[in-house]
Amino acid sequence: VAVLYTTCNDFVAHSARSCIGLDYPNYHVYILDDSSDPDARARIDIFASQHLDKVTIVRRATRAGFKAGNLNHALNNLIHEPYFAVVDADEVLPENFITGLLPRLLADETCGFVQANHRSRPDAQSRLARDMGVGIDIHWKWYQPLRNGFGFVMFLGHGALLRRSCWAEVGGFPEIVSEDLAYAIAIREKGYFGLFAEDVVCFEEFPETIRAFRIRHVKWTRGTCEFLH
Repeated sequence: VAVLYTTCNDFVAHSARSCIGLDYPNYHVYILDDSSDPDARARIDIFASQHLDKVTIVRRATRAGFKAGNLNHALNNLIHEPYFAVVDADEVLPENFITGLLPRLLADETCGFVQANHRSRPDAQSRLARDMGVGIDIHWKWYQPLRNGFGFVMFLGHGALLRRSCWAEVGGFPEIVSEDLAYAIAIREKGYFGLFAEDVVCFEEFPETIRAFRIRHVKWTRGTCEFLH
């Protein structure tokens, strides 16, 4: 299993550490670093040097194709494990991330990915993050689980374990901003489905300021509109 930790000037050490503390015996962490900031690159280099047996840094010459381009570059050129996880830079994985998701992926060859559950971090520093994070928790607790039985489970771009052969069959991640939505629909058209795992819970950051919150939601809205267009 490959764990693909994606970062672009937003490396978070405690999030990266959660990736190397999993209770699965055979996996490797690849830091897909699209950072342009020398300080961010230096922090990643220091972290990787402390975990040489578990961590490999992957960098590319350009940042073409957004996050999808970063993932496709690594999967096409370096990473060949049959299963891979996609992890965002601010995400904290539970120890049972792989052991909790992999059996469900192996149980059905038409399962293209298993999406883990998420909660906002309870130790968030800003009041905005603590107060608004409740909305994120409601989204994951009530909206997502119902989709296993009554709807379409979407790959949400992070905190998921994916089948490489499925990724290859659809030609990789569509290189648009909303690559997760486009990918989930592309594999569904090939007969694969996604599964939501309610009991495997990751933690994610909520924007600490109104400006950061606005930037995130503008990105999501524009990305969806781009996909629909």
